[in-house]
Amino acid sequence: MLNNTFLSPFYSQDALTVAAKYFPFINVGIPEDNFPFISGRRYMVFKTLELVGNQYADYRSVASPEDVFKALSSLQEREYKRHIVEFGCVAEADVSRAAIETWIRGAGLIVYRRGLSRAPYLSIDCSWVEYKARKRGKFWHNISRAEKLLESKWGDLVFKTFEAPQHIPAILERCMALYKENWDKFTSSSLFISEKGRFFLNELLVRLSGKGNAEICTLEQKGSILAFSIGLKQDSKYYFYVFATKKSSDYATYSVGKIHLTYLLESVFSRGFKIFDFMAGEESYKYEWTKTSQERVSYYVVPKNIINSVMLASFRFSDCLVDFLKAQKILRYALRAVSALRK
Repeated sequence: MLNNTFLSPFYSQDALTVAAKYFPFINVGIPEDNFPFISGRRYMVFKTLELVGNQYADYRSVASPEDVFKALSSLQEREYKRHIVEFGCVAEADVSRAAIETWIRGAGLIVYRRGLSRAPYLSIDCSWVEYKARKRGKFWHNISRAEKLLESKWGDLVFKTFEAPQHIPAILERCMALYKENWDKFTSSSLFISEKGRFFLNELLVRLSGKGNAEICTLEQKGSILAFSIGLKQDSKYYFYVFATKKSSDYATYSVGKIHLTYLLESVFSRGFKIFDFMAGEESYKYEWTKTSQERVSYYVVPKNIINSVMLASFRFSDCLVDFLKAQKILRYALRAVSALRK
């Protein structure tokens, strides 16, 4: 049984069952090329179970969080004295965050608390008409104009929602083909374009849709998918899980993503949801719809002694160096150019 006092923002016994089939709960000695200053790769992960590709996740189903911490402390003391342990990713709304911080203080551990990208969300406290009235008219005018131009050129746009489990595999295959096209343009990778990730996503959505907790929405024109989103639904919250739009030059000027989001948000408002969670990532388009967000962090801890202090300091320096290099535009362009030449 799930412990309801120790859950991340999205939780589901069905989701845990599927995720446990594809991903381990505890990984020891994971190779971390991003952290070259850690000799012997002494890095141990007690990670939130991979539910949505490093966005939000759930801890293992246990009797209490204290039992997890005690077991982990014993394991570290017995076998992994010189390993850094990671807890994350933990969102601001995750009630397990307070339990983690309490345990760290009580155990006298050295901790590096790393801030991750924030997760924007929209609180729904009004009708769709009232929400539209709150935003500037030019914003809606531009979307409406783009939609009309797109339809005049290639035909009517159709927004569809797929919720039945028997319809999920076929529409998901079409959507993920578009998703893969997007990721092929970048040097980074996504869980969902790997074979294991595809199997996981398909089984997850089939099971969740059967309980009314997942759906796929598409924006189509003459049978072609221009944009799609995968939504997870729980109580009064809607989680914007996976999203992709057609990137070809023919559609670059038509705000396809904004058109899709307009239809989707109107649907979410009309169904009585109270929160639309854009989930992890601070992409600029999310902040066109909301200005609020929640913090996400990971905790890296080691037992308190001089050797571990030096090791954690090296880890932190390496982490900051990688972030600095990733932030340099010239380096990003160079990496993309090299990646393109290799294809």
